[in-house]
Amino acid sequence: MMQLVILMRERAWENQKWTDLFRVANSENPEETMRNAIKEYLLTDEGKEDIKKTSEDFNWGDVVTYVPESVWNKHGIMSVSEGEQVTVTNTIVVEVDQDEVLIPKEYYQEEE
Repeated sequence: MMQLVILMRERAWENQKWTDLFRVANSENPEETMRNAIKEYLLTDEGKEDIKKTSEDFNWGDVVTYVPESVWNKHGIMSVSEGEQVTVTNTIVVEVDQDEVLIPKEYYQEEE
């Protein structure tokens, strides 16, 4: 069975919140699983280009725009589309700062 992960992206200074839904294979820490997928993607050539497109400010808003479904799927994560019906064992809310920069330190080490 899959877990339903509600990704709650918040920008406190604007009092704004956005939600995105994902099905995640049973994981003790789905946020860590998502972060691992993001890191892997950002260290690919395509991910590095997306970091540059975002003026080296790649954040959670960019995650939902740029990270391909194939990368999510490799980590047992599947986006849930609006209106899609899913069966899950439990629901987990993951709250993140919309503007948290997610660029891994390895990205900068490779540029040196």
